Amino acid sequence: WLTGADGQPVKGGDLIRQPEWGRTLRSVARRGADEMYRGAWAKGYVATVRAYGGRATLQDLERYRPRWRAPISVSFADATVFSMSTSYLACSSLTSLNLLDSMLAPETGPYWKDPAAFRAYARAIQYATLRQVVRTSPTAFERKAALPAATCADRLTKPYAASLTRELLKTQPSPFGDMPIAAPEAGHHTMAVVVVDARGDVAVLVHSTNGALTGIVVGGVPIAESASVNKWALPAARAGDLLNDLAPIIAMRHGRPVAAVGGTGTSLMPETVRLIGEVLSGHATLAAITAAPPLLYNFQPPKSVNEFAAWPVLAPAGAYDASFQQRLSALGISIKEELRNMAWGQLRGTAAAVVIDPATGAATAVEVPVIDVFAESNR
Repeated sequence: WLTGADGQPVKGGDLIRQPEWGRTLRSVARRGADEMYRGAWAKGYVATVRAYGGRATLQDLERYRPRWRAPISVSFADATVFSMSTSYLACSSLTSLNLLDSMLAPETGPYWKDPAAFRAYARAIQYATLRQVVRTSPTAFERKAALPAATCADRLTKPYAASLTRELLKTQPSPFGDMPIAAPEAGHHTMAVVVVDARGDVAVLVHSTNGALTGIVVGGVPIAESASVNKWALPAARAGDLLNDLAPIIAMRHGRPVAAVGGTGTSLMPETVRLIGEVLSGHATLAAITAAPPLLYNFQPPKSVNEFAAWPVLAPAGAYDASFQQRLSALGISIKEELRNMAWGQLRGTAAAVVIDPATGAATAVEVPVIDVFAESNR
C-alpha cells in the first residue's frame, strides 16, 4: 500500500511528496538514460545494493545494452496480434487465439451466451496451458499429424491450429495422449498499464516483483526483491536473458493499433485471451466484456494430460444457469463453480485494456481491478 508520512494509506485528495524521486527525474531530464547507468543514481544504486550484501558493480550498469527482439504474432479476426517472443505465457495466449480463430470463435456469439464459443475458449486455453508444461516435444498427437512444433512460432501457424481443432472439438478430446506434466510454477505479483499518446502510438508495460514484498529504494526509485521465484531458471540463463512470464499484447489492423491488453496476476493468460478475443470479434463493448464472467485458471490440472477431457473449467457460482451448463455438458465441457468472492478475487487476474476506434482515433479504456485494488474500484 502507498502510505503517507504518518504510515496511513493515502486517500483521495492527499498530497504526496517524493522529493528524492523528483531530484532523480530532474537528473534524467538533464542527462537522459546515462543517469541510470553511469551517473549519480547508478553509483547510489551500486552502493546501496552492496551495502545489503549484493554484488552489483558500476561496470555491470555501464556495459548494459538493450536488445530489440522480434515479436511473435498470430492473425485473429482480421487483425494481427503481437506479443513478446521471450515469454511462455505470451506463447500460450497467442496459441489460444490461433486455436480460437480456427474454431470460428469470432463467428459465434459472446462466450458467456454461446456454449459453442465457451467450449472454444475453454479448450483453446486448456490446451495452450498444458502444451507449455509437457515434458517432451513433439507430443504424440503432433507426431501423428506430422505437425512441426519445436518452437512457439510453429504452434502459431494455421495448419497447426486446423489439425488440432478437429481433435479439440470432439466430446472427449485427447490431444496429448498419456504424457506427464510439470507442476505449475509459484505465483507472483505484477502490475500492468496501457498507454496511448495523442498520435495514437501504443505501449503496453508490465512489471513484476516476482517475489516477496520487500526491497530497497534508491533516489526515490523502488527496487523490489525480484528474482526469488525465478531461482529455478537462473542456472540456465545466459548473460542478457530476460526471465519473464508476462504477456503484453497489441493488436493491429491495416498497420494501426486497435486494441492492447496488459494482464497480470492469477489468471493472466485466460484474462488476456478473453479480452482480446472478444474485443476483436466485436461481440460486445469493452465494458460489457470486462463485466462478463471471467475465464479462470484451474490450479488443479489433471494428473496426466490423458485426462484432458475431464479437466473442469472454473466459473463464478451462479454465472451460468442449469440450461447453459447442460448444453456445455453435451459438448464435453464441465464447469466447477467457485464462490464469487474467490472467483472475482484470488482466482482472477487483473488487466488494463484499451480499444481504439481506427476511424476516429478515440480510445476506450478499462481496468479489471481485483488483486491490486485500484482506487477506481470498490470490489
